[in-house]
Amino acid sequence: MMMTSPSFNNNNYTQQYADEQIKTASKEQLLLMLFDGAIKFLRIAKKAMIAKDYEKSNNHLIKAQKIITEFIVSLDVKQGGETAENLLQLYEFYYHSLVKANLKKDVELIEEITNELVNMRKMWSEAAQLAAKERKQQGGESAQYQVTSANERAVIRQA
Repeated sequence: MMMTSPSFNNNNYTQQYADEQIKTASKEQLLLMLFDGAIKFLRIAKKAMIAKDYEKSNNHLIKAQKIITEFIVSLDVKQGGETAENLLQLYEFYYHSLVKANLKKDVELIEEITNELVNMRKMWSEAAQLAAKERKQQGGESAQYQVTSANERAVIRQA
């Protein structure tokens, strides 16, 4: 009788690892993870569009749009004032540009928005590093400075 080892699904472990990263991430890290996801989805969508795999391209563009929608709904326009309003307009521009790119099968527009998101991610990464440094300098007494989202944190810092 031959014994077989249990079948382990590597994807299951990968998903568990990703879930754990999300559970333990700071709000700033979550924001950066969302940017990483949007950028990844746009790159996949662009390649699929070039290959004329429009269904795959559409699916990944929609995934990127959902992430951008999350950016929009996480903004606190009342708290962030003009800076938050400007971010809202920028995120809405990204969203509508992706809808347009999807409808017109515009690879260049996907590339343009991808580049914009890469630059935006870089900005948020720098803001997150500054926020972490500020918290460390305050010796953990920063409860009054904590906000409900990384977007709001950066907006407050810039306002």
